[in-house]
Amino acid sequence: MEKGIIFDMDGTLWDSSENVARSWDKVIQKEAGGLRRITREDIKRVMGHTMTEIAQMLFPMLDLKEAVELTVTVKRKHQPNPEVKEIYDRNYEIYLELYKNLKETMKKQENRR
Repeated sequence: MEKGIIFDMDGTLWDSSENVARSWDKVIQKEAGGLRRITREDIKRVMGHTMTEIAQMLFPMLDLKEAVELTVTVKRKHQPNPEVKEIYDRNYEIYLELYKNLKETMKKQENRR
């Protein structure tokens, strides 16, 4: 019987927060008139939270309804939008950062066969 591990690579094997921040920032600049900049640190801080929590954390200057609407717009336009997706894809390898000890961990898994 074959045994294996399945990974969700984006966010599990490598840190994509810089690319996500850049693409979210592009949407914010266009959709919200540059309300604020979105940074890698912002994205890391909100990962794992609900959309409502993300809205409150990223846009405390807006009332909750506006913040959620903006967050949903950003989320919706983040990947499907060809312009934003192009930025994300173009920069993907540049800002790709493998998590610490990933290579060693993968080698250990390979040797367990």
